[in-house]
Amino acid sequence: MMNSKYFFLHITLLILFLSLPLSCAHTKSQHHSPESNDKKCQCPCPCKSPPDDKSNKSPSPPQKSNDGDHPSSPTPEKDIPPPEMQDDGNQSPPQKQDGDNQFPPEKQNEGNQSPPEKQETGNESPPSTPSTNTQSPPSTPSTNTRSPPSTPSTGKSPSSLKTNISFGGSFTKVFAFGDSFTDTGNAFLLGGLKSFVGSLISTLHGGSSLLPGHRQCNGRLVVDFLCENLEIPYLPPYKKTSSDFSFGANFAVAGATSLTVDYFTKHSFGQPLMWKGIPLNFHMQLDWYNKFIQGFTCKGKSQSECKAEIEGALFWIGEMGGNDYARTFASPLSKRWLTDLALDHVHKLLKALLDSGAKYIVVQGLPPIGCCPIEMFLAKMTDRDPMGCASSGNALIQAHNELLQTMLDGLRAKYPGCTIAYADYWNAYKTILENRQKYHFAEPFKACCGGGGGPLNFHMNSLCGSIGTSTCQDPSQYMHWDGLHFTEKMHSHLADLFLHQGFCKPSFHDLVKKKMGM
Repeated sequence: MMNSKYFFLHITLLILFLSLPLSCAHTKSQHHSPESNDKKCQCPCPCKSPPDDKSNKSPSPPQKSNDGDHPSSPTPEKDIPPPEMQDDGNQSPPQKQDGDNQFPPEKQNEGNQSPPEKQETGNESPPSTPSTNTQSPPSTPSTNTRSPPSTPSTGKSPSSLKTNISFGGSFTKVFAFGDSFTDTGNAFLLGGLKSFVGSLISTLHGGSSLLPGHRQCNGRLVVDFLCENLEIPYLPPYKKTSSDFSFGANFAVAGATSLTVDYFTKHSFGQPLMWKGIPLNFHMQLDWYNKFIQGFTCKGKSQSECKAEIEGALFWIGEMGGNDYARTFASPLSKRWLTDLALDHVHKLLKALLDSGAKYIVVQGLPPIGCCPIEMFLAKMTDRDPMGCASSGNALIQAHNELLQTMLDGLRAKYPGCTIAYADYWNAYKTILENRQKYHFAEPFKACCGGGGGPLNFHMNSLCGSIGTSTCQDPSQYMHWDGLHFTEKMHSHLADLFLHQGFCKPSFHDLVKKKMGM
């Protein structure tokens, strides 16, 4: 009986023992079927199922704007908020008391950010463009996604883009437009400058000077260095009727604005700065150009000959819009409306020139006005960007330049047979500022000519040339001439970056090659 009992117990254990591998084999066969990808699965532990296949569709790309044309401009009366609604930090703040506003970043020792001079590392390639997102004014469009690059638009370093090519003979005629950064004498001849300014530039550029005309600078402008590179005479101002206009003409006027004379007359605001009376509107320059073409360039020529003259010329569009911002910094004007108005005038000018036959055009962007002594003087000490400049003013210029480039893209699409280059003033200036030791500038923010002393040598009541002001001994050490304009040395470096180091898009070299059929 006992043997029979143990016999059945052994049989039962044997059956249980044999059932285990059969169960495991069955489980293993399930988890290592061809559909399974996990070959490390071991019985009896269950395998993890493969991750879910993410089949969500990628978001649709953003729609492009219609054609990149200029923004629509609202009517001034409807878009000017009352003054009490403007106190949001988006305009240049009012002057501080007790002269505190005369000190740039390098003189701050109370925990403010380090000045540019103390960040010098000796590297010649500029650092990345600082972000100004935290202080963007309402003029910055919501679609503004194109941040200005810290290097030329080609992505290469300036040194690798430097060219030694001669541009002589490529263009024998140049037509220039703009404001005081390009004007070679129109404002002076029209009597549009304050007496002390007119007296000063007459002394600097008198009749015996090798440099003809009258400029708000201690010497040559970018347009003058352009003419030297093209190996043609300096452009005479349009208003000097006795000039030889065989090589072109300069229609730029210092102090010119997009706002009309009627608008300044109707509204009681507008800072005259170095100009007297009501400024000329940019539209006047287009009127002058049309009269010049009919009365000189195309006079006595056939339609085909006239067209050939215009097609073979270079059109240089200098700074446009800077005076609108400078002359209305304390007004209740909407900055976005002002930007739209300025770009609308640029668009109208460019379209008129293109329709008249222009094929080769260079359009300058605006420089960082927040780095000029006048803007740093007016801005609060806390209103500084990583470059050490007034961040509110610079954010406004970045928005302007972004919209300008978008508008140029639209014109390129409409006029595919023409070359429209954008001169990147912002990054050219920034490159020089952040590498000022390389360019031999000892004073990045101080005005050479002015009054008030201090690190800016600028005061609104002591403008360059007025009683009590003085001029520095060596202007080549200074980036800024009078608090609003640059020195000749600064213009020379800017011209070199535009013409030879790829700070135009497309490059000026490529523009010349296309002109020469290369």
